Amino acid sequence: MNRSFKIVSFISGLAVIFLDQLSKYIIQAKIPAQGIFLVNNEKLKAAFLPLINTHLAFGLNVPVVLSYALFIAVMIILILLAVNYGKNKAGEFSCVIVIMSAAFSNFIDRIRMGGVYDFISISFDNFYWPTFNFADTIITISVLYLLIKTIKNNSANSGIKKTL
Repeated sequence: MNRSFKIVSFISGLAVIFLDQLSKYIIQAKIPAQGIFLVNNEKLKAAFLPLINTHLAFGLNVPVVLSYALFIAVMIILILLAVNYGKNKAGEFSCVIVIMSAAFSNFIDRIRMGGVYDFISISFDNFYWPTFNFADTIITISVLYLLIKTIKNNSANSGIKKTL
C-alpha cells in the first residue's frame, strides 16, 4: 500500500470527525429537545431525538475513569491493527482509521459535554434500538466490513468454501 493511500485514509478519518461534529452541531442548533419524528406510525418510529449519553455502547453504565481507560485501551489496539493492516491491506487499514476517528469524535463529546451526543432514534413495534449518532454508524459499518473480510479470509485460508 502506497503512502498516498495512507494519506487519503487519514484525510477520510478527519472528514469523519468533521462530519460527526457538524451533524451534532446542526442537530443541537435546529432540533428541539423533544425531537422531531421523521416516521411516526403504528409500527415504525424514526426520529431526531437529541440526548447526552453518559453510558458506554448499548447503555452500559461504567464509571467515567473506566470509560477513559477503555477508550485508551481500544485506541492502542486500533493503532496496532492499523500498523498491521498498513503493510498490505488497504480496505482494512482505512476501516481502522475511520473507526479510530469516529471513536475519537465521540470521545471529544465525553470531554466537552460529559457524554456522547446521540440523536438518531429508531423503534419497530416494541423493539427500541439505542439512540445513536453518525460516528456510531461509521463504527458499526466499519466493524461489520472487518468481520466479513476476516471471515472470508479465514474460510479461504482454511479451505472452507466461501459462503459470504
